Amino acid sequence: MLKPDIASYMRHIRWTEPGPFSAHLDDLPADPAALPQIVSGLVLHPLFAAPDRRPSLEPTLRRMADILAAILGKDGRPLDQPRKPGKRVLGTCRNYALLACAILRQNGIPARLRVGFAGYFNPDFWEDHWVCEYRDGPDWKLLDAELSAETRRPLRH
Repeated sequence: MLKPDIASYMRHIRWTEPGPFSAHLDDLPADPAALPQIVSGLVLHPLFAAPDRRPSLEPTLRRMADILAAILGKDGRPLDQPRKPGKRVLGTCRNYALLACAILRQNGIPARLRVGFAGYFNPDFWEDHWVCEYRDGPDWKLLDAELSAETRRPLRH
């Protein structure tokens, strides 16, 4: 089996490239354990949005530069400062995972996205779900950036 070029997972691609917002990611910690709290302070899953919040195209944003533009357009403060739910960008698990991946890559940590099925959101039901993996020594470790303390509480994780 071919071994992947680990260094390639440290470089941004068109989806993770922060573009003119690169400096905003430089200020964020490279600690994967801190990322669910940071990412969840910037992104809000539509299921948790207020019922009166207008539907938007935010969850369909694909490129990190566009997602960061939307986040900073709502609230220009540094990205390590959590936003109130109404000031967060609406996004799905893919947006959470992509933002975590971009932050890790910006800090020189190899990271990649994985998609599959998660059984920890709804009992007896496996949902399609995106997560981030990062390199820790010789191993790839799972990072579900959607699982902040706030999200884990009702899930009992």
